[in-house]
Amino acid sequence: MNKVLIQFQRELWESRASLVRTPVILAGVLMALLVVGIFTTQRHVQDIGAGAWMELKMDGDAVEFSELLFSGDLFQIHPNILTTGLASFQAIFVLILLLIIPFYLLSCLYTDRRDQSILFWKSLPVSETRSVLTKLGTAVFLAPAIYTLAAIVTGTCYILLLLLYGAVALGIPMPGFGTLIFALVSGSVTAVLAWLLLALWYMPLFCWFMLASAVARKTPSIWAMGLPLGTIVLEKWVLGTSYLFRMIATQVSSGTTAFSRIIQGSGNDLVGLGLPIGLSLSVVFIAASIWLRNNRYEV
Repeated sequence: MNKVLIQFQRELWESRASLVRTPVILAGVLMALLVVGIFTTQRHVQDIGAGAWMELKMDGDAVEFSELLFSGDLFQIHPNILTTGLASFQAIFVLILLLIIPFYLLSCLYTDRRDQSILFWKSLPVSETRSVLTKLGTAVFLAPAIYTLAAIVTGTCYILLLLLYGAVALGIPMPGFGTLIFALVSGSVTAVLAWLLLALWYMPLFCWFMLASAVARKTPSIWAMGLPLGTIVLEKWVLGTSYLFRMIATQVSSGTTAFSRIIQGSGNDLVGLGLPIGLSLSVVFIAASIWLRNNRYEV
C-alpha cells in the first residue's frame, strides 16, 4: 500500500501544476467572478423585489417564482434547485479536466523514456503493471477526485454567498440547515456518479492515449490523433464507409449525454452496447501499454 501511495505522490509531484494548481486557480477565478457579479448587478437583482416577476410551472399551474422565493417556500418545494446548482459546477471543472487528461496521458509513459528516467524507476521493486495502472488511476480517479472536491467546495461557497446576499440585501429567507445538508450531499454524490460514468465511456480514449505514449518515439499526439484520422480517411476512401468515425463519435457523445443526464437528475438509458465494447478495447490498450513498458526503453 505504501508503494502505491508513493507512486501516486510521484504523479502529483510531477504534474502538480495541471492536477493540483489548476483546480485551485479555477475555483479562485469563479469566486472572484461571483463577488464582482454581486457588486455590479446589485441594482438589477433588487428589481426582483420591486416586482420583476418570473413564472415557474408546478403541477400544471403557473405560480409566481418571486412569491415562492420571498416567502421562503421555494427551496422546500423544489430542493433540487440547490442540488442541481451544486452539481452544475462539476461541469465546469470536468471541461477543464478533459482538456488536461489527454496531455497527461500522452506524456506519462513517453517522458520517462525520453529523459531515460525509466531506468531509475525500473531499478525499484515495482512492477511495470503497477506503474502503468497507477498512471491510469491518477488520470481517471485521483485527478478527478481533486477536481470534484474543488468543484464541490466552490459550488457550496458560491451558493452560500448568494443565499447570504439574498437574505441580507433582499430579505429572502435562508433555506433550512437540513435542506442545505441534503443539497450538499446530493450534489456531491451526483458529481461523483456523473464523473464515474463519464470515465467509463471515455476509458477507451484514455487508454488509447496511454498506448500512444508508450509506443511513440516522437510526438505521441501524432500517434494518438494521426492514426485514427488516417484510418478514418482510408476507410472512407477505400470502402466508402465511416464505421470507425461513427464508433468514436458515438462513444464520446454517449459519455457526454450520460454525464449531463445525471447532472440534470434524469438517468435514463445511461448504459448501452458501446460501453462494454469500449471497456474491452481499454483492456487491450492497457495490456499493450504494459508490454511496451516492459520491453521498450528507448525513444
